[in-house]
Amino acid sequence: MDNTRINISKARAAPRKKRAGKAVRILKKEVARKTDFDDIRVSNGLNEKIWENGGKPPKTVDVQFLEEEDHLLVGLAEADLEKTTEETVEEEQQTDQEPEEEESTEDETYDIPEDVVEVLEEGTISEGKEAVKEMNKADFEKLLNFEEAHQNRKGMKKFLRSNMR
Repeated sequence: MDNTRINISKARAAPRKKRAGKAVRILKKEVARKTDFDDIRVSNGLNEKIWENGGKPPKTVDVQFLEEEDHLLVGLAEADLEKTTEETVEEEQQTDQEPEEEESTEDETYDIPEDVVEVLEEGTISEGKEAVKEMNKADFEKLLNFEEAHQNRKGMKKFLRSNMR
């Protein structure tokens, strides 16, 4: 792990609402120049540091590098990146496991066909409307409850309520 100070003050030349994004791009460009990695990822802590003043990034940041399998992780120098990546992996594993358990219990309580459930969870509102229209005997009350529990999209709820009547 190397500790390096990166100058991102050039981002202040960008329009106010684009400064933080520009700072991240400058940071990645400078890190790529200093290392031989193409795939550079910014840690959550460093991203929050850049964005903490409402899009007005600091002039310089002290960073450290952590080489992973296929990419380089860039984080704040005072933070422990190894701990951060381990915690992130554990959190991702927990979030990956929890929704699967929740989905299986919720699908049974709502009694909605699996293909419609997939479209409602992952698709757009128009795709969801088409899937609901294709159902023979749709229970719009259950569909509305399902939508409120998962995506909670205003347009989809309005469509379901209008078809309840």
